[in-house]
Amino acid sequence: MPKGQKTTLLYANLRKEMALKGFSIRALAKQMGLSEGALRKKLNGTSRFYLDETSKISAFLDKPVDELFVN
Repeated sequence: MPKGQKTTLLYANLRKEMALKGFSIRALAKQMGLSEGALRKKLNGTSRFYLDETSKISAFLDKPVDELFVN
């Protein structure tokens, strides 16, 4: 799989829910207390999400963690 294609598929459900709820990467990063760059790295798979971060995202988006972080 080409490099760019793989990153597009990572966290597709999370990205979809962010769009549906109107959360930009910048807005979600701010809510989480992260820099925009740090959240981008997590979404692109170059940095990992920690359990507390997935819980925060789940609460912000009002969706269960397992629905957001399944590929």
